[in-house]
Amino acid sequence: MARLLHTVILVLLLSSAGQAQTTTTISIPQIPLTKLEQLQTTIGAPIVRSFTRIGDMSGSLAKGGGTVELQALELTNVSSGERQYGLAIEVSEGGKADRTSRSLIDYEEVNGLLDGIDYISKVDSKTVQFDSYRAEYSTRDYLRVSVFTNLSGREPSIAIVSGLNSCTVNFSINDLMKFREYVVMGKAKIEAAMKAK
Repeated sequence: MARLLHTVILVLLLSSAGQAQTTTTISIPQIPLTKLEQLQTTIGAPIVRSFTRIGDMSGSLAKGGGTVELQALELTNVSSGERQYGLAIEVSEGGKADRTSRSLIDYEEVNGLLDGIDYISKVDSKTVQFDSYRAEYSTRDYLRVSVFTNLSGREPSIAIVSGLNSCTVNFSINDLMKFREYVVMGKAKIEAAMKAK
């Protein structure tokens, strides 16, 4: 009986000690990674966002589906007159994941993205020493464009990945140049808008 009483007291003490503990969540503000994001998060001034949908691509159903949409955009701080131009690339996973993430690319980064796509498109089994490979280009706001082979080293695929949560849509290697063309079209739209201002 004394043993049972000691056990009950111990359980009560442990459960009350657990209730006394509190959890504090600290929210750390994210530092804007692009000029677009910095302007977009301005407080105390009207921000006008205008955009044009350039195009979208549907991912391979065999590889999970999903879509990638590219927009050219202009953000304007009405109070200061500051304008920023760039691309927004939204990656929406298909299937059960059903997640979406968007990466912003400043106009100044677009040429680097195009050069990166050009470089990774040339990587193949003849340019590497091993059976499988992954070549990728990343932007400041966590957009990654990858060309890769699986372990068997077969036909390469591409992946377009956005955000820290790595929303991913896979495509056949032939779709890489279609994505590049959308980037070129977006750049041309931005340059036309910049000349008009």
